[in-house]
Amino acid sequence: MAKDIYESMYWYRRAAELEFSDAICNLGFLHIYDHGIPEDYPKGLQWIKKAVALKNSQAMYILAECYLNGWGVEENHKTAFEYFEQAANLGNQSAMMILGIMTLNEDDEHYDRQMSQKFFQKSVEDISDSESRQRCYPIGHEILEYYRGERRF
Repeated sequence: MAKDIYESMYWYRRAAELEFSDAICNLGFLHIYDHGIPEDYPKGLQWIKKAVALKNSQAMYILAECYLNGWGVEENHKTAFEYFEQAANLGNQSAMMILGIMTLNEDDEHYDRQMSQKFFQKSVEDISDSESRQRCYPIGHEILEYYRGERRF
Protein backbone atom coordinates (compact mmCIF):
# COMPACT_ATOMS: atom_id res chain seq x y z
CA MET A 1 0.00 0.00 0.00
CA ALA A 2 2.72 2.50 0.96
CA LYS A 3 4.43 2.06 -2.42
CA ASP A 4 1.11 2.65 -4.21
CA ILE A 5 0.40 5.87 -2.33
CA TYR A 6 3.86 7.26 -3.06
CA GLU A 7 3.51 6.32 -6.71
CA SER A 8 0.15 8.09 -6.76
CA MET A 9 1.74 11.14 -5.18
CA TYR A 10 4.40 11.14 -7.87
CA TRP A 11 1.74 11.28 -10.58
CA TYR A 12 -0.34 13.83 -8.69
CA ARG A 13 2.75 16.06 -8.48
CA ARG A 14 3.38 15.66 -12.20
CA ALA A 15 -0.25 16.66 -12.92
CA ALA A 16 0.00 19.49 -10.37
CA GLU A 17 2.91 20.92 -12.36
CA LEU A 18 0.39 21.30 -15.19
CA GLU A 19 -2.04 23.11 -12.84
CA PHE A 20 -4.51 20.20 -12.83
CA SER A 21 -6.66 21.25 -9.87
CA ASP A 22 -7.96 17.76 -8.98
CA ALA A 23 -4.39 16.47 -8.63
CA ILE A 24 -3.45 19.49 -6.51
CA CYS A 25 -6.50 18.87 -4.34
CA ASN A 26 -5.64 15.17 -4.00
CA LEU A 27 -2.15 16.04 -2.77
CA GLY A 28 -3.67 18.26 -0.10
CA PHE A 29 -6.23 15.61 0.79
CA LEU A 30 -3.55 12.97 1.36
CA HIS A 31 -1.62 15.24 3.74
CA ILE A 32 -4.63 16.48 5.68
CA TYR A 33 -6.54 13.22 6.12
CA ASP A 34 -3.56 10.93 6.82
CA HIS A 35 -4.27 8.45 4.02
CA GLY A 36 -1.11 6.39 3.82
CA ILE A 37 1.31 9.22 4.53
CA PRO A 38 1.93 11.09 7.78
CA GLU A 39 -0.51 13.91 8.49
CA ASP A 40 1.02 17.26 7.56
CA TYR A 41 -1.46 20.13 7.82
CA PRO A 42 0.86 22.92 6.62
CA LYS A 43 1.81 21.01 3.48
CA GLY A 44 -1.76 19.83 2.92
CA LEU A 45 -3.16 23.34 3.34
CA GLN A 46 -0.60 24.69 0.90
CA TRP A 47 -1.87 22.31 -1.77
CA ILE A 48 -5.53 22.82 -0.87
CA LYS A 49 -5.27 26.62 -1.02
CA LYS A 50 -3.63 26.35 -4.43
CA ALA A 51 -6.53 24.20 -5.66
CA VAL A 52 -9.03 26.64 -4.12
CA ALA A 53 -7.39 29.45 -6.14
CA LEU A 54 -8.10 27.31 -9.22
CA LYS A 55 -11.82 27.13 -8.21
CA ASN A 56 -11.79 23.45 -7.24
CA SER A 57 -15.00 22.80 -5.27
CA GLN A 58 -13.63 19.74 -3.45
CA ALA A 59 -10.65 21.77 -2.25
CA MET A 60 -13.06 24.45 -1.00
CA TYR A 61 -14.96 21.75 0.87
CA ILE A 62 -11.75 20.41 2.44
CA LEU A 63 -10.58 23.90 3.42
CA ALA A 64 -14.00 24.51 4.99
CA GLU A 65 -13.63 21.30 7.02
CA CYS A 66 -10.21 22.48 8.19
CA TYR A 67 -11.71 25.74 9.46
CA LEU A 68 -14.72 23.96 10.94
CA ASN A 69 -12.52 21.54 12.91
CA GLY A 70 -9.40 23.65 13.50
CA TRP A 71 -7.16 21.36 11.42
CA GLY A 72 -3.97 23.32 10.81
CA VAL A 73 -5.82 26.64 11.09
CA GLU A 74 -7.63 28.44 13.87
CA GLU A 75 -11.18 27.10 14.15
CA ASN A 76 -13.52 29.59 12.49
CA HIS A 77 -17.11 28.62 11.67
CA LYS A 78 -17.77 31.82 9.72
CA THR A 79 -14.85 31.13 7.36
CA ALA A 80 -15.87 27.46 7.15
CA PHE A 81 -19.40 28.50 6.17
CA GLU A 82 -18.03 30.82 3.47
CA TYR A 83 -15.91 28.04 1.91
CA PHE A 84 -18.77 25.53 2.12
CA GLU A 85 -20.95 28.12 0.39
CA GLN A 86 -18.37 28.65 -2.38
CA ALA A 87 -18.15 24.90 -2.91
CA ALA A 88 -21.95 24.58 -2.96
CA ASN A 89 -22.20 27.37 -5.51
CA LEU A 90 -19.95 25.27 -7.76
CA GLY A 91 -22.27 22.28 -7.37
CA ASN A 92 -20.62 20.35 -4.52
CA GLN A 93 -23.49 18.29 -3.02
CA SER A 94 -21.59 17.45 0.16
CA ALA A 95 -21.13 21.16 0.83
CA MET A 96 -24.86 21.71 0.24
CA MET A 97 -25.67 19.03 2.81
CA ILE A 98 -23.30 20.51 5.40
CA LEU A 99 -24.75 23.99 4.82
CA GLY A 100 -28.22 22.52 5.26
CA ILE A 101 -27.15 21.06 8.60
CA MET A 102 -25.36 24.23 9.74
CA THR A 103 -28.35 26.43 8.92
CA LEU A 104 -30.78 23.99 10.57
CA ASN A 105 -28.85 24.03 13.87
CA GLU A 106 -30.54 26.61 16.12
CA ASP A 107 -27.31 26.96 18.14
CA ASP A 108 -25.28 27.97 15.06
CA GLU A 109 -24.84 31.63 14.14
CA HIS A 110 -25.99 30.77 10.61
CA TYR A 111 -29.37 29.37 11.73
CA ASP A 112 -31.94 30.02 9.02
CA ARG A 113 -34.67 27.44 8.53
CA GLN A 114 -35.61 28.67 5.05
CA MET A 115 -31.97 28.70 3.94
CA SER A 116 -31.56 25.18 5.32
CA GLN A 117 -34.52 23.98 3.28
CA LYS A 118 -33.03 25.64 0.18
CA PHE A 119 -29.67 23.86 0.66
CA PHE A 120 -31.26 20.44 1.26
CA GLN A 121 -33.61 20.89 -1.71
CA LYS A 122 -30.71 21.86 -3.98
CA SER A 123 -28.61 18.94 -2.74
CA VAL A 124 -31.18 16.42 -3.88
CA GLU A 125 -32.11 18.22 -7.12
CA ASP A 126 -28.58 18.65 -8.45
CA ILE A 127 -27.33 15.12 -7.93
CA SER A 128 -25.92 13.83 -11.20
CA ASP A 129 -23.87 10.75 -10.30
CA SER A 130 -25.30 7.62 -8.70
CA GLU A 131 -22.80 7.46 -5.81
CA SER A 132 -23.71 10.97 -4.62
CA ARG A 133 -27.39 10.24 -5.17
CA GLN A 134 -27.19 7.15 -2.97
CA ARG A 135 -25.38 9.11 -0.25
CA CYS A 136 -27.29 12.41 -0.29
CA TYR A 137 -30.78 11.72 -1.51
CA PRO A 138 -32.12 9.75 1.48
CA ILE A 139 -30.87 12.35 3.96
CA GLY A 140 -32.05 15.33 1.94
CA HIS A 141 -35.39 13.66 1.24
CA GLU A 142 -35.94 12.98 4.96
CA ILE A 143 -35.16 16.61 5.78
CA LEU A 144 -37.63 17.81 3.16
CA GLU A 145 -40.29 15.51 4.63
CA TYR A 146 -39.55 17.10 8.01
CA TYR A 147 -40.12 20.59 6.56
CA ARG A 148 -43.44 19.50 5.05
CA GLY A 149 -44.52 18.11 8.43
CA GLU A 150 -44.47 14.52 7.16
CA ARG A 151 -41.64 13.33 9.40
CA ARG A 152 -40.44 13.87 12.95
CA PHE A 153 -36.89 13.35 14.15
